[in-house]
Amino acid sequence: MKRNWDLIRDILLYTEANSPGVSEIRVGPSNFEGLKDHQELAAHIRMLLERNLLDGGGDYSSGWSFWEEGDDDNFISLGNLTWDGHEFLDKIRSPKIWKKTKKVAQKTGGFTLGLLGDIASGLIKTQVEKYTGVEI
Repeated sequence: MKRNWDLIRDILLYTEANSPGVSEIRVGPSNFEGLKDHQELAAHIRMLLERNLLDGGGDYSSGWSFWEEGDDDNFISLGNLTWDGHEFLDKIRSPKIWKKTKKVAQKTGGFTLGLLGDIASGLIKTQVEKYTGVEI
């Protein structure tokens, strides 16, 4: 499965907006526009957990086999964004920056999480310099 960077961003935004800070939140495909596949959501959440962008809220070693097709009550328990999760999300939060970041990354033909963050940081620095005259 290929990484869906828009879904990754959406998961981070959703987690930040809905996390109570002290307990778990529950998510399913219905929380994300256009997503119908539990496995795609599960795989992307697993990637975010592996990169330490999200704290886990449950036992993810079972391969998500507790889901059954057609069950609207299916969910994954999530904890909160980690420090690294907040840092990455802050770089790609702006829809304008995110759109430009993806455009630049796609032109290069390959990119990683770190490179996406670096591209977004560069675009943000350019905006800061443009609006403040402060060179970063």
